[in-house]
This record gives sequence, C-alpha cells and structure tokens, in this order.
Amino acid sequence: MALFCTTAIIVSVNLFANSAVAADGYRVQAGDSLRILVWCEEDLQQEVMVRPDGYISFPRVGDIKASERLVDEIREDLAAAIEDYIPDPVVTVQVVEIIGNGA
Repeated sequence: MALFCTTAIIVSVNLFANSAVAADGYRVQAGDSLRILVWCEEDLQQEVMVRPDGYISFPRVGDIKASERLVDEIREDLAAAIEDYIPDPVVTVQVVEIIGNGA
C-alpha cells in the first residue's frame, strides 16, 4: 500500500470588508492572523498571529519579519528558510484575519 500525501484544497470564501486584501499590494500588519501551510508537512501547518513587534514564529524557521510586508515576500522568506530541511518546499501563506488595520 503506497502512502500518499493528502492534498488539501483550500477554497477561501472569506469576504473581507477591507478590499485591500484582494489587492496585490496588501501589507501585513501587527495583529493580523496568517495561515501557513507547507505541502505534505503536517507539522508545518499552522495559524500564526503577527506579534506587536512585527514578527511571526514558525517551526524550523524561528522568527521572521512579517509586518509591513507583502504576503508573497513572507512566503518567499519562509520557503528559503525551510529549504534547509525540505528540498523545494511548497509554501502557502494566507491572510486569515485582518486586525492590524482594524481600528
């Protein structure tokens, strides 16, 4: 019996009041929640909140700056750091909740 990686297809139907999320130029802020997924690595799938200092913590990576950065920039940094442990990682970063720009 072959062991296959389960692939989760995540369809986000989140409707954000802030249209900046849909735009490519949204910059993550302290207080925002991000979902980070590394394909086929269950221990590297979690939701993290951007701390007041602008950083997030992620296993095998440590702390990386997230605040004032584009989601793609965060994804690229995570993939580069994880590549030391997993060759050619497929990393997804999603904005789950926008709190940093709320009030």
